[in-house]
Order: sequence, then structure tokens, then C-alpha cells
Amino acid sequence: MPFRAVRALSNPGMHPDAVAIARASGVRLLEVTANPQAVAFYEKVGFAVRGSASTRFGPGVRMAMDLDQSSNANT
Repeated sequence: MPFRAVRALSNPGMHPDAVAIARASGVRLLEVTANPQAVAFYEKVGFAVRGSASTRFGPGVRMAMDLDQSSNANT
């Protein structure tokens, strides 16, 4: 089952250890719903587009990072 990141862990730029914490907790997939304007940022830190979502703020982009395959550079 995918790990649904809480706000503090949903943005690795906000919490530098988010990926390391998730990995250490046995999480295999980190997911976020991104603002479409933030897709490039999430791709840069290792997330991939997985689909779309509707949010109360408008359209969003579903993204995920496979922690089994992401490099240590993303931690």
C-alpha cells in the first residue's frame, strides 16, 4: 500500500530528511498531489507523474517516488 505523505514529508525541499525517514520506516512509495506549476520541482527531486487529481484548489498532478529505485542523491 502506498504511503500518503503528510504535509511535512510531501515536499523533500521543506524537510531534507523526508526520503530518508520514509525509507527507514519501510515506505516503498512516496506520493504527492502537486500543483501543476510545481511538477518540474518534484521531477527534479525524483518524483514521476502518475496521473491527475481534482483538489479543492483546482486540478492537481499525482506524482510518486519509488523509494526502492530512487538514488541516494534524493535523500
